[in-house]
Amino acid sequence: MNSSRIDGETYSAVDVPGERVLWKEGYPALPHITRLYRIPNTGSVDLVINGAEYTLQEDFYPVPVRAEELSGWGAPAKSPAVYGIDDWYPPVVAEMGPPSIFRDFRVVTVTLYPVQINPVTRQARFYENLSVDLVANDTPGENEIHRVRRPSGEWASMYQSFIENLDEQALDDVDYAPGSYAIICRDNVSALQWADSLANWRRRMGFTVSIEARNNWTPSTIRNYLQGQYSNANPPLEYAVIMGDVDGTFGIPTDGTSYDHYYADLEGGDHYEEISVGRISATSVGDFTKSTTRSCFTSAPVHG
Repeated sequence: MNSSRIDGETYSAVDVPGERVLWKEGYPALPHITRLYRIPNTGSVDLVINGAEYTLQEDFYPVPVRAEELSGWGAPAKSPAVYGIDDWYPPVVAEMGPPSIFRDFRVVTVTLYPVQINPVTRQARFYENLSVDLVANDTPGENEIHRVRRPSGEWASMYQSFIENLDEQALDDVDYAPGSYAIICRDNVSALQWADSLANWRRRMGFTVSIEARNNWTPSTIRNYLQGQYSNANPPLEYAVIMGDVDGTFGIPTDGTSYDHYYADLEGGDHYEEISVGRISATSVGDFTKSTTRSCFTSAPVHG
């Protein structure tokens, strides 16, 4: 913990090494510990707090988050939604996010708040023992997984890195054989020429490749096509590449953003991607020549 004096006011700051802080402008900059946990494929789970022992510290006035461009300029702005309320913030010491689908596993995020503050009384609770359990029950739950499929070998290392409670047996049946690979392009002679070239290269690597060429692509038709492939392709779909920039002769749209995350997040209504999606940003035949000689994947799977 450290303190600083700004415009006659003493602010306190605390962090947990290696962990993030709550980052909302005008709100107290307090640490949180967030992890991803696997839960059963069906049913609901409850978050049960087993222990929450703390020590109370007086004269603790938390420094608020300020916009980066204002750093160093006078006293930071304080949100009255927190700094004007005689109550503890965060209001809970632990919380669980909704169930999500991370391709082959159903997961939830669990966040612990090791420090709570009351900015009106200028007190802080420092938790020395904060432990929780996830308890499964048979109540129908959100984003249940009913399919039976071997976990993808391409995703195994991510599961090991991101899922905190993944036991060794969970990856005993991993399928390391190359999966399916979808190529999306315009129904254009030049685009199809390079799509065929890319398909042949990927087939030599062991992938099962499909090419879908249309001139009337929309965000919904792209996503619907990929969802169909993800649900039905054998072997399961793992990669997709979009051949063409957003505009121009070979133009294929995004969903209105600058990214293709919408096409990779195929299950769960969350932000965990189920496939890897890349784009060859080509507006001319020459662009295809240059782009297909290097890696085309610009949207790797993400969490959280």
